[in-house]
Amino acid sequence: MAATIRLTVLTGPHKGNRYCFRDPGGATLGRGSGCDVCLTGDPRDLCISRRHCQLTIDPPNVEVDDLGSANGTYVNGHPCAAHANDAASHDASTSIEAKDGDILTIGGTSLQISIIDCPQWDEVERIKKNCTAIC
Repeated sequence: MAATIRLTVLTGPHKGNRYCFRDPGGATLGRGSGCDVCLTGDPRDLCISRRHCQLTIDPPNVEVDDLGSANGTYVNGHPCAAHANDAASHDASTSIEAKDGDILTIGGTSLQISIIDCPQWDEVERIKKNCTAIC
């Protein structure tokens, strides 16, 4: 089976939601309606930028990049990049390679990154939202 990247929301108003990715490509997280993982609908989501961070996915590899968010993007508590107000840091490479079990934090929401095999994948879907416990 092919590796699948699963994001499980651990904290915040979307706790329990899962998002699975199998194909190589990018996935944007944020409040904006065009984001692959859209975290909106609760006042606490206002700490998340409209386009907060980008995942570069090539299972089993995942890289995390902050997109100039106001509150930063963190992997296991380490910042991916400086906040939007710190222009000096935008020239440096800011990607962090995430591993199985790492915790991604944006605003007041934490998500666990898991690298799994998903036997129930529908090959037509690029992203599965609200995945089952198996996937």
